[in-house]
Amino acid sequence: MGRPVLGGLPLVIELSSPIEIVRYLLLTAFFDLLAGIPAAREIPRPNQFSLLRAGWKRWWMCRLGRLLCLNAIVGVLPLVLSCLLFSDLPEDWPPNYLLWSWLLWFPYMLACTALQTLLIGTFQNAQSGLVPMLFCQLSAAILSSELPGNLKLLLIGNWGSYLRTTAVGEPYGVPLPACLALSLLALGSTYFFGWRLVRRRNLTR
Repeated sequence: MGRPVLGGLPLVIELSSPIEIVRYLLLTAFFDLLAGIPAAREIPRPNQFSLLRAGWKRWWMCRLGRLLCLNAIVGVLPLVLSCLLFSDLPEDWPPNYLLWSWLLWFPYMLACTALQTLLIGTFQNAQSGLVPMLFCQLSAAILSSELPGNLKLLLIGNWGSYLRTTAVGEPYGVPLPACLALSLLALGSTYFFGWRLVRRRNLTR
C-alpha cells in the first residue's frame, strides 16, 4: 500500500512508488480546490455594502476565516483515514508518525489556503491562485533534492512534508520547527494583513 500520504514525499522522489505520488498529488489538488472554488466566488468582487459596514479589514478576515474553518474541518479527515488505512506501520518508523505528519501538514495546508486566497483577491481570478500554488508544491516535490540544507525552506511545498525533516531521520532534510514556524507566519500575516494588498489592488482598478 506504500507510505501514508500525510508524510509527504521523500527528498529522493525516485524512492516513492507511483501510487504514493498520485495520492500526494490528489491530496494537494483537493485542498487547493477546496480553498480556491469558494474564494473565487467571494473574494474577487467585494460586496460594497459589506465594506461600508465592516471595512476592508473585517471583510477580509471574515471571508478568509470562513475558508480556513471549512478547510480545518475537512482537514481532519486525512488523519482519520490514515489511521484506519495505515494502522500497522513498521516498528522502525518514528513513534506517532501519523500524528506528527498531520500536525506539520495541517497548518501548512491552512497557510496554502490563505496564500491562495490572497492571490485570488489580488489578481481577481481563480487561476491566479490555483496555478501558482500547484506549481510551488510540485516544484518542491521535484527540485528539493537539488538544494542544499535549509535552502529547501524556500520551496513552500517542503513546509508540510514530515518525511523531509530532520525529525524523521532525513540527514539532508529541513528542521521541523522551522517548517512549522514558516507555515504559521504565512498564515498569520496573510490573515491579519492580507487585506491591505487586496484593498490596494481593488482601489486601483
